[in-house]
Amino acid sequence: MSAIVGVWMDEIEKLKAQAQAQARGALLWRAKKEQRSAKGRRVEEEEEASKETTMSETTLCLLMDRFVPC
Repeated sequence: MSAIVGVWMDEIEKLKAQAQAQARGALLWRAKKEQRSAKGRRVEEEEEASKETTMSETTLCLLMDRFVPC
């Protein structure tokens, strides 16, 4: 009877080890995903900033063409 309990305890230890390994893998995966999303947000912000700069340059050129005497 004690041999069966010993086998069960060994199996429970193996399952615990597997669960911990999966949990660590999930945490690493989540951290990588967050890094990628943060990088994507930075790229989007930079694109928006470049669009704003382009728009103001275009607007400035149009205004200069309109109001500067030739």
